[in-house]
Amino acid sequence: MLVRRKIWVPFSRRKKKKKILRYEKIPHHQNLTLSVLKLDGSSFSFQVTGNATVGGLKQAIEEEFSSLNEEETTPLWPLVWSHFCLCFQGQILSRDDVHIHNYGIKDGHQLHFIHHMTHK
Repeated sequence: MLVRRKIWVPFSRRKKKKKILRYEKIPHHQNLTLSVLKLDGSSFSFQVTGNATVGGLKQAIEEEFSSLNEEETTPLWPLVWSHFCLCFQGQILSRDDVHIHNYGIKDGHQLHFIHHMTHK
């Protein structure tokens, strides 16, 4: 995402100022706090970098879920992802290589688990 910023810089010794427009990228390395609404109605929060892909998002969810349920057995994640997927505002996050900011996911947003069967 490009942001337009105005800056003023002097261009002569007479102290006149010239307006320069500069475009900068918003850094995507900042952490986002997201939450996931599970099928049972409960939810949990986790953090991921702003430049994460859907694959990185899934990995962060796996790690957070595993840390929340240390005493229980951890799910078989390939089986989970083959039957369920993540959804954000009606968009199914099915491609692991797509960056989450392409879906408009921002800090504080909530994702949903939905039932999904992949066909191979």
